[in-house]
Amino acid sequence: MDFVTLITATGAAARLTRLATTDTLLDRPRAALLHRIAQPKHLRTQAQQGQDIPPPTPLRNTLLTLFTCHWCLGFWISSATITLAVLYGHHPAYQLPALALAVSYATGWLADQERD
Repeated sequence: MDFVTLITATGAAARLTRLATTDTLLDRPRAALLHRIAQPKHLRTQAQQGQDIPPPTPLRNTLLTLFTCHWCLGFWISSATITLAVLYGHHPAYQLPALALAVSYATGWLADQERD
């Protein structure tokens, strides 16, 4: 993997991580996913009937942490992005989306710096 592909993959992973964990663009789908993880369907039905429901199980707490922690989800997104870069980094079908994500991340970061 060449240096440009590595930098592009890094920027793409950063953008995807931010998009998945904190960007307002995905607030509604993220909230729906977290709600489904925290309360499976049978518990939502019990809650609608006015019954007490137990707190999330340890596994569900782990999943909630995974989808809200940028360090946690960032590791998995970075692993996937680097794997794709190694396998397909030379192909335009990888290069163009990865470059767009990396430039999007850099642009957002720079815009945040100008506001401060």
